[in-house]
Amino acid sequence: MLDPSSQEQLHIQFRDASLKDILEFIGNATGINMVYDQQFQDRSYSVQLDGVTIEEALNFILTANGYFYKVLQPRSIVVTRP
Repeated sequence: MLDPSSQEQLHIQFRDASLKDILEFIGNATGINMVYDQQFQDRSYSVQLDGVTIEEALNFILTANGYFYKVLQPRSIVVTRP
């Protein structure tokens, strides 16, 4: 089970940002360590999310880009393809 250090809702906006940079921002803001599998390919992505949980943000961003995450430890996830 994912256990982020922050339970606050996220309010984020990125325009044409690196997908990896977006995920790293979320990770740094919430205390979640991001690990990427070999198949991860970075790309530009734009997103605006207001008042969402960390899990909702991760699910939205990753699903939109053809990825999902698996919890490795309470504060670590791996980003991978289905």
